[in-house]
Amino acid sequence: TGWEDRVAGELAARVGATSARSLVRRWADRLPEYYRSFTEPEVAAADIENLELLAGSARPFVVGVHNESGPASDGRLLTRVTLYRTGGKRALSDLVPPLEDHGLMVVEEIPTRLSGPGDVFIHDFGVVGPGGHRLDVGEGNDDVGHDAGSPGLDHQEPEQGRAERAPEEVPDAQRKGLWSECARVEAERDG
Repeated sequence: TGWEDRVAGELAARVGATSARSLVRRWADRLPEYYRSFTEPEVAAADIENLELLAGSARPFVVGVHNESGPASDGRLLTRVTLYRTGGKRALSDLVPPLEDHGLMVVEEIPTRLSGPGDVFIHDFGVVGPGGHRLDVGEGNDDVGHDAGSPGLDHQEPEQGRAERAPEEVPDAQRKGLWSECARVEAERDG
C-alpha cells in the first residue's frame, strides 16, 4: 500500500476508519513530497491529528511531543518537540532559547510548510535533555498535542502517547513549564 494508505491505517486505530480517510484527504495533499518520503506513517498520523486540532482552534499554534523509536542512524534517539502553527515560519532565534532555557539541547529542526490556505507551518525539533538522553515524556503520550494557548496550559500534559519510557527524567514542573514558555513566546510575537 501507499504512504497515504498506511497513514490512514494508523489514524483509523485512533479515530476510526471513516474519520481517518477524511483526515488524510484533507491534509495529505498539503504535505510536501520530502515530508512524505522521510516521515513514518505513525508520526504523520499524529501530525495530521495535531493539524486538525490547530484548524479547529482559535489559537495560532499547538505543541506536540514524542520520543523517536529506533533504530537511529547515529545511535542516538531524540525527543521530538513539534510546533504546529498558522502564520508561517518563525525565526529559530525565537524558538530555540525557550527550549534551551528548559535544559534541552536542540540537535536539529526539520521545517515543513504546508501548501494551501492558512500559511500553516510545522517546526519539528529534535532535542535531548541533560546528559544527552531522550526525555521521559510519560507513558501513553501519543504526540497528540494540546492547544498550547489554552487557559491552564501550565497544568496540562499531552493527552495520549506512543512514547516509550526514556532513560532521562525531566521534572514534571520543567516539562509543564515548556508548554507555558512556548505559549508566552508565541503571544509576544503575535500580540
